[in-house]
Amino acid sequence: AFLKDISESHRKNEFYFNKIIDVDFHPDENATFPQGMEWLEKNIEELKLKGTLGDSIFFRNKSIHPSLKIAKLVANYTMQDIDYNAECKISYEFPEYASKKNEAAELVIDFKSFNGKGASNTKINNIKSEIMKTLESVKIIAYERHRNKD
Repeated sequence: AFLKDISESHRKNEFYFNKIIDVDFHPDENATFPQGMEWLEKNIEELKLKGTLGDSIFFRNKSIHPSLKIAKLVANYTMQDIDYNAECKISYEFPEYASKKNEAAELVIDFKSFNGKGASNTKINNIKSEIMKTLESVKIIAYERHRNKD
């Protein structure tokens, strides 16, 4: 819920969330899965999904959320301005959790791709910098909202 909240938050008028396209999650070894989802408990250490995932059972069925730990989520965005149109993919990842199961892993937000049509490299760098500043503030707000929900 934390990563989904950050990725889907509306940023500015010209920056639009499209969809979640990639997610890596791990079953929580200490949790019990709800009826019908027990297959996730056994023999699965990591599950990677790609596609249009916002409507998948893993996001729709909130009863399984306490049983899953998301290590990475990638979302697709579009931007429109007078001078340019752009599309980008942004990754929200806990790399230390994915590799070492470190529960105190830091969230790393990074651009996976950025395709700006009609914008100079300087303009693209400025746009990316502004997006990252905004995402940092959204991350802090989302953290405060979700930190006591365990």
